[in-house]
Amino acid sequence: MKIHFHSLSKLALVFCGLTLIVSHAYPQQVDAAKQFMEYKAKADMGEAMGQYKVGVGYSNGLGVEKNPTEAVKWYRKAAAQDYPKAIYNLGVCYQRGWGVEEDMAESLTWYRKAAALNHPDAQFNLGVLYATGEGVAKDMVEAAKWYRKAADQDQADGQYYLGRCYATGEGVERSDAEALKWLRKSAEQDNERGQRLLADAYERGDLLRGEVFPRDYVEAYAWYSARRESNEGFITQLESKMLPAQVEAGKKRAEELRAQIEAKVNEVKLKRDGKLK
Repeated sequence: MKIHFHSLSKLALVFCGLTLIVSHAYPQQVDAAKQFMEYKAKADMGEAMGQYKVGVGYSNGLGVEKNPTEAVKWYRKAAAQDYPKAIYNLGVCYQRGWGVEEDMAESLTWYRKAAALNHPDAQFNLGVLYATGEGVAKDMVEAAKWYRKAADQDQADGQYYLGRCYATGEGVERSDAEALKWLRKSAEQDNERGQRLLADAYERGDLLRGEVFPRDYVEAYAWYSARRESNEGFITQLESKMLPAQVEAGKKRAEELRAQIEAKVNEVKLKRDGKLK
């Protein structure tokens, strides 16, 4: 699982093959120390967002020396005011033992509270925990439920794993159509795993379990090319199966996809920042 903190830099630890997420906070600043002090002044006046961002500063060493224990203190202050990102980050801290003793039961309490406040990453993390059985009884129906809640809020990892659920029939009734729909939504947000699986599905004409649907080399080429630097080998292999006209069509389609991806990523960011309804 990858764990990301919403912050200027994403921290990641990989294990179990799935993904957990940690929250973003600081915009890029020329003077991080000055920005931290501005947030600290707001935090001292009781502003929840300022308290949360002070916590992120201490978590990541942004404008202040890194101090996980101090970070947790400020997350708690913001969480007491029902600030979802702070509540979520407390869940991550308890899960990984950052600034507090590791406590999965306490982590779940905070994740559930953040999820109830519609924090999409908390909803996704709950899905992962139910899928892996960490801290709860393994339950793919419950996992798919939480993936869907995150996916409905344009959480790209939630969309990817919901697509996989539909492709394999785990926790939901198997459906190629639903699998492709959610994998495409994920891929359109520049989720590399979604792009890779979608491209592979179009190249082979099946989704994970061998059920056949029409191959589409042009569409496969375009999705592999959406993140060309990491898929060069797949593209070269696919080109050996394609006619020159198909390769040219794939390149044209890839340019269209890159523009669509950029637009979608920006749209979701604006929605998350409250600047777009």
